[in-house]
This record gives sequence, structure tokens and C-alpha cells, in this order.
Amino acid sequence: MLFRSHWIFLGVGSAAPVESALQGLEGKQSSFWDKSDVKRNLLADLPDNACGFSYIDLSKIVPVYFDLVVQGMENSRRMAAVRKTAARESAREEQPGSGDQQDDSSADADKPTVDPAAKPDAATLAKYWSFSRSYIHQENGGLYSASHIAYPK
Repeated sequence: MLFRSHWIFLGVGSAAPVESALQGLEGKQSSFWDKSDVKRNLLADLPDNACGFSYIDLSKIVPVYFDLVVQGMENSRRMAAVRKTAARESAREEQPGSGDQQDDSSADADKPTVDPAAKPDAATLAKYWSFSRSYIHQENGGLYSASHIAYPK
């Protein structure tokens, strides 16, 4: 963590993003805010009292989330199969003589819900995901948040 003239910088995993931000503040690289798509998509129609901005290029981040969602679905499916097996074994212990029934829950645990190889490529995902912008604005009653997800036209 680095404190510098009314700014707090926090880098996780690598110092490179913090160093890049510091170089940007010193004018050594072009500003994120000067990019035409940021001006057009984020800054265009903000209210005067807006602050706390967020801008996400969804065409870049959705492929990462896609992988995370698939992993989460697969972990949930495997855990459900384990719970199902444990419940059946518990029921068999409570009812002697029912151990002759066939258990297919181990087969369920091996069947994937989603085929990760079927993941669309980045260009295909970019056809459906554009950008997201969010900001906070202050009114008399408190702070409010507004978010917008834009889809390609």
C-alpha cells in the first residue's frame, strides 16, 4: 500500500499496476480518462454530483468470469453428488437389508454440467458484451449508486 498526496494505492499480487498508476499521475503515459471510449461511454452523460466511478470493458472480463462460473458449477455439481451419496449411505445404515440397491451417484459426479471446451472465443463473447459503467451520486437523502450494462448494437 502506498500513500501519496491524497491518494491511496493498493496493489494485490504485483507492484506493476501501482507503478503504472504512479507513472500515469506523473504524466509519463496517456491517461485512462483520455481514451475516446471512456469519454464516450463513461463520462458522456453523468450528473454533476457523480463520483466514485467504475468502468469495465466486459468484452475483456466476461471470458474470465465464464471460466469462474463453469468452475463453480462443476464444484457445486460434485459436492451435490457427494452429499447425495452420504445421504444414501446414512439411509442404508438406518434400514438394514437395503444395501443391495445399485448406487449411480458416483456416475453423476463424473458427468460434467458444462463442457469447458465449448467456451466461445473472445471475439464471439465481445458480440454480446460491451461495457459496464457505475457511479455514485449524492442527494439530500444520502448516497446512491447507478449502474449500466451496455450491449453491442
